[in-house]
Amino acid sequence: MFGSGVLLQDGTVLTRAYLLQEGEGSQEGRQLLGVRAIDSPRPWTKADVLWRDSELRGLAVLAPRGRVDGAAGARWSASPPPGARVRIYGAHDVHTGDGDFRLEGIWLAGTTMGPTGSDGDWQLDVSVPPGSDSTSPSSIGSGLGGAAVLDESGRVIGVLSHQLPRTSFYWMTPFDVITAQVPLLGRRR
Repeated sequence: MFGSGVLLQDGTVLTRAYLLQEGEGSQEGRQLLGVRAIDSPRPWTKADVLWRDSELRGLAVLAPRGRVDGAAGARWSASPPPGARVRIYGAHDVHTGDGDFRLEGIWLAGTTMGPTGSDGDWQLDVSVPPGSDSTSPSSIGSGLGGAAVLDESGRVIGVLSHQLPRTSFYWMTPFDVITAQVPLLGRRR
């Protein structure tokens, strides 16, 4: 399984806890994780789980064992008002035709709809790229969990949490909810 994350100023990576499912990439009971900048030709850097939320759609913080080349630490901003334009940068897999795949970056555009539900997540209306099979829940969503949601200035306002299958409706966990949920981030502010 693969997904996206946000490189923080201190070199750790914020992502979604569900991307770290037990058994995925495990060897002798230890989970093997790797991080790298999307589109980077550099090899993967091994990473350890520094903190993980127990909630299904919770967050996790990874500690790379080395520097993540090709990426800069995120600059954060509070959530914009409903109706604001946002951009999302995540990963998707490109099948090479020989049964293998490689990861490439993908930009999506969207609009903030506003907060929904009791968990503090915000709904986004996201434009699906032309040529995508929007009827397939995994067509673009498999590598977008944990992807950065950026405002028009390029600052991160949240991370993608989930998608309503077969739709253009996504949700993000906004910055203020992230800092309240992740104890490691609250101490760093």
